[in-house]
Amino acid sequence: MTHSKHIFAFSAIALLISCAGDFETIGNEQRAGVTGNCNGKDYNTTLYNCVLGEIVGSCKGESYYPEYQTCENGKIIDGAELVSSSSVGQSSSATQSSSSGVGGGGSSSSVGQSSSSAGIPQSSSSARQSSSATQSTTPPCSETGYGTEITLVCAEQTYSTIFVWGITWMAENFNYNANGSMCYNNEDSNCDTYGRLYNWTTAITVCPSGWHLPSDEEWDQLINFAGGVSSTAGNKLKATSGWNNGGNGTNETGFSALPGGSAHSSQAYQSSGIGSSGCWWSATEDTYALNFSWYRSMSDANGEVNKSYQDKTKFCSVRCVK
Repeated sequence: MTHSKHIFAFSAIALLISCAGDFETIGNEQRAGVTGNCNGKDYNTTLYNCVLGEIVGSCKGESYYPEYQTCENGKIIDGAELVSSSSVGQSSSATQSSSSGVGGGGSSSSVGQSSSSAGIPQSSSSARQSSSATQSTTPPCSETGYGTEITLVCAEQTYSTIFVWGITWMAENFNYNANGSMCYNNEDSNCDTYGRLYNWTTAITVCPSGWHLPSDEEWDQLINFAGGVSSTAGNKLKATSGWNNGGNGTNETGFSALPGGSAHSSQAYQSSGIGSSGCWWSATEDTYALNFSWYRSMSDANGEVNKSYQDKTKFCSVRCVK
C-alpha cells in the first residue's frame, strides 16, 4: 500500500511539472496558456478572444488589440507593436502588464471578412484627417427633389439616394470631414473614392439634420428589400465595379456598396481591407456590451451581408437615412 502511495505521489509531481509549461505569468497572476488560432494567428485563449478574425484582450474593462497595442498599468498604449502577429500571448517577452483578462466576445450570424480591432481616441498629433481642416460634427446640407427622388448636397459634395419601403438611403458612403473620421491609410484619394471612415461616436452624430445613422432594424429592412437572404443580398447591394477578385455585385438595389475597408485607429498602419471588404455602422448598441455596436459588412469573397458587433472605436463607413 505504501509503495502505491509513492507511485501516486511521483505521478502527481510529474503531472504538475508537465503542465508547468502551459502557464504564463501575466502581472501577478498565472493563467493557463491554451493555444488557439485566429485567422491564421496563434494566441492564448485564456488571455484573449478571437473576434471577427482579430485577437482581442481586455485592459481594465476596455478592449485592446495586442497585435497593435499594449496594456500598461490599466492604460491602452497605441502602436506599441510589442506582440508578434504570428504568436500572440505565447511568449513571456510579450507579457501585457495589468491585463484584466479576456476581452468582449463577438457574436456573428455570418463571420465578416473585414478586420476588427480597437483604437484610441484621435488626437491632433496622431490623426491626419485630410489636407483641409477638420470640420464640425454636423455638416451644412441642402436637399433637392422630394419623395423617391432626393439629392443631398453636403459641404459642396452631392449624394444620390435610393428609396426603400418608406426610407431614403444615401447611395454613396458619406464623406464629410468631422472629428473622429479619417481617410483610409490617411490618403485623401481614398476618401474621394470610398468616402470617409468614422468611429461609432462620430457616426451616430455626423448625419445631416433630419437624417440619422440607420438602426439594426432598418438594415434588416434593406436586406429584405435585396431578397431577404443575407447570403445573397450582398450581390444586389454591391456596386458593379470597384471590388477586388471578381467580387463585384449586380447593384440591382442601387445601393452601390463599395469596399472602403476599416481601421483599428487613426494610424495608417492599422487600416485594412480596402478594395476587398467594407463595413457600415448601425445606430444600435449591443445590449450587454455598451462599448460595442452592431454593423454590417461585405466582402469580395462572397455575396453575403454579414451582421455582427464590434468595438465602437473601430472606423467604418457611414450611410445616412431619413
